[in-house]
Amino acid sequence: MSRSRVPLTVQLVIFTLLILSVCSCKPEEKTPTQEELEAARAVQIPLVQLTQVQVEDSLRPQTFSAVAKEGKTVQLSFRVPGQIQNLTAKVGEVVQEGDELAQLDQRDFLNTLAVVEAGLAELQAGLDAKMANRDRSVEMLKKQVDAAKAQFDTVDKNLKKFTSLEKDGAVPEIKLDELKLQHEQALAAKVAAERQFENGVKGLDEEIKGYEAKKAGLLAQKKQAQDALADTVLKAPCRGFVTQKYAETGEVTAPAVPILAFTDVSEILVQTTIPETLVVRQEEFASFQCSFETYPNHTFPAELNSLGKALQTGGYGYPLEVKITELDNFTLYPGMAASLTINFRPKEGECVVPLTAIVGDYIPPAPDANPNDYDGKSRETVVWIVSPENTIQKKKVKILRITQTGVVVMGEIVPGEWIVGPGARFLREEQKVRTR
Repeated sequence: MSRSRVPLTVQLVIFTLLILSVCSCKPEEKTPTQEELEAARAVQIPLVQLTQVQVEDSLRPQTFSAVAKEGKTVQLSFRVPGQIQNLTAKVGEVVQEGDELAQLDQRDFLNTLAVVEAGLAELQAGLDAKMANRDRSVEMLKKQVDAAKAQFDTVDKNLKKFTSLEKDGAVPEIKLDELKLQHEQALAAKVAAERQFENGVKGLDEEIKGYEAKKAGLLAQKKQAQDALADTVLKAPCRGFVTQKYAETGEVTAPAVPILAFTDVSEILVQTTIPETLVVRQEEFASFQCSFETYPNHTFPAELNSLGKALQTGGYGYPLEVKITELDNFTLYPGMAASLTINFRPKEGECVVPLTAIVGDYIPPAPDANPNDYDGKSRETVVWIVSPENTIQKKKVKILRITQTGVVVMGEIVPGEWIVGPGARFLREEQKVRTR
């Protein structure tokens, strides 16, 4: 039995109905949300990479291995002769300024001081007696002068009185002659009393000056005896330690004969060697700091002490020596391993940026400029900085030189500032950007 076949017309009608059914089932278009719109707009904002403005490598601090050394070593000796009674100093023991290190036998020096003090006391007693006697003697001489003056005044008044009466003939001539003689005698007595007073005071003062001169001499002898007694004790001149002994207790020593070798640790030096490339840049040295393996968490500021101008033996570099300025109660010894860091003085306005951060800034010609004189090339170089609102602004820079680490520029930027790096050439003023 054969199958019945569907007419072609019917097939076409069924196919058309199927096509219409499929088209009628197409989903409706969806309206995007606000978040989706903002995300789409954000994609359109350029994404930039920031880079930090750096200091030129040649100005970065440089650190060298170093070693501590003593400030100085001196030979200590007594200033007076004598027998060493005590030698308390111990080799290697740190002592403070003024601590006793050694002492001579003081008996002879104490006796000398006692003799001088006794003589000074005796002289002072005599001087006190002379001072008291002077006052009494001056008082007596003054009374004599006062009496002579009173006698002269009385005689002078009588002479003037009788001289006026003599003109009237009321006084005999012999009486007037007698009064004149008395006047001359009184005047001579007054002058003699005044002269005796002057000479007496002068003599007493000179005698007292003699005593005072002797007293000054004895005081000088006392000071000399006291200094000699003090010189029998050898004290540490500063903070440091004894490195060597040259004598022992009981030995007799003379002035200026070394007794001890003393190393000053109140001033610690740090020494290293630097290459010739840094020697010529001495004027750029700004500051120094040292660190020691013993105190890894502390740095010591230092100042330049010396910089040798000749190579050390072996030609390894030039000797650089600094002096630590603040010990901060830390104990440092010569020979300690250290690190010496040299900080350089930045050249004002110079810094380093990547080459990709620099772009040419197009400056159109002035309205009155000749178009034939303008070639369309950039006349300035700039870098882009990003504001807190994520908009970019240009800052002018001047290219000075190109180094292995970047381009050295000078302009409106400073080390540490963040600028746009790769992609900077595709930006424009006040454009909003995204940062990584």
